[in-house]
Amino acid sequence: MSNMKFSKTLFWNMYARCYDAIALLQPYQDLLQNVVDKLPNTSFKMFDAGCGTGNLLFKLCKTRNDITAIGIDFSDTMISIARKKVRHATFTQASLADSLPFPDKTFDVVTCVKVLFAVPNPGFTISELKRVLKDDGILILDTPKAGWSMRPILKEHVKQVGWFKTIPVLLRLLVLAGFNLFIFSKGDKNIYHFMDLSQFKRFFNSPIKSAYASQDWFTCADRTSISV
Repeated sequence: MSNMKFSKTLFWNMYARCYDAIALLQPYQDLLQNVVDKLPNTSFKMFDAGCGTGNLLFKLCKTRNDITAIGIDFSDTMISIARKKVRHATFTQASLADSLPFPDKTFDVVTCVKVLFAVPNPGFTISELKRVLKDDGILILDTPKAGWSMRPILKEHVKQVGWFKTIPVLLRLLVLAGFNLFIFSKGDKNIYHFMDLSQFKRFFNSPIKSAYASQDWFTCADRTSISV
């Protein structure tokens, strides 16, 4: 393994150990609910691309037992945590920088939440997500905006739950914020990809809205509206 790849793997494995602090944030729970609300009411086969510690599939599988769910992530630590958290899904370690290990038109639903910024070539990754999507399938994608900031997210969280419930978890949130500040410093150096609206629109002809305390772009796209 190259030194660069080792460092990247080590960082995301360390991040995985504090990542679930994000689930304490109400704007994050609102984002997950927004994704769930876009899913079909009937049974479907789903691929969560960059599943992290399995928070989306955990939320979904608590109320749905009629879906087939597969998640992949670059970090083996993320995958290990996800497997313990979500028993009714299949998890595999794989990179979204590479061709996906699935045949064409495999999935009814593909989700990609807070991942696209970290891949080396967003256009290639989106083309792969499109490739494995069925003709009548949907891609639900969320990614941080250019100029992303933690402050509006914490402000929105406190607005919804109050300081009394925020203070006991503040240390965990501050550790998470430290990792996020490092990630977004890499964005300033063009190592990661934080898009403005015109950049995001290059990939999608579907409606685009703000999410996650207006710090992310969010879209639910059918196959024909993915522009790669």
